[in-house]
Amino acid sequence: RDIREHLDTHVIGQAVAKRAVARAGKLHYERCFGEPTHNNTKLNKQNVLIHGPSGCGKTEIARALATFLGISVFIEDTSQLSPSGYKGRNIEDMAREIWLQCDKNMEKAQTSIVVLDEFDKMGAIGNGSGVAGFRQSVMNDLLKFVEGGVIPFKEYANAPETQFLDTSNILIIALGAF
Repeated sequence: RDIREHLDTHVIGQAVAKRAVARAGKLHYERCFGEPTHNNTKLNKQNVLIHGPSGCGKTEIARALATFLGISVFIEDTSQLSPSGYKGRNIEDMAREIWLQCDKNMEKAQTSIVVLDEFDKMGAIGNGSGVAGFRQSVMNDLLKFVEGGVIPFKEYANAPETQFLDTSNILIIALGAF
């Protein structure tokens, strides 16, 4: 209820989206920072998909949630992602930037909120099979991130040590017009 009231002060309307994000945020906080449940059952990860036209407050809802919970938020424009091995940003770059944004604190990075903006563009129909295959490769890479996989990355290109970001406790909020 407190989360919902906080979101109401930051975004006008969007009652259904605010309710869904508030619930997911509460469960995320309890999973990552709360007391164990009475029978030691683990709460399941709940990602959120918010759809609506441009400018309706989708991104602001996610930012306001992160501010209220005191959790780091990372916003990625998924329309700019490339598959691993291609030139351009990929999920390894996302993992590195989340870790760097959290001051190289892996525990903090692994409990953050990641907003996948422009997520609807991932399913857009391409002009040829090459474009469709390219997007499918990006979606496959993102699936590991969204479902709770471990993403290896290096701090910089020739870094001797590989870091590993476990995304199983990261709250994913996907946004788009659909």
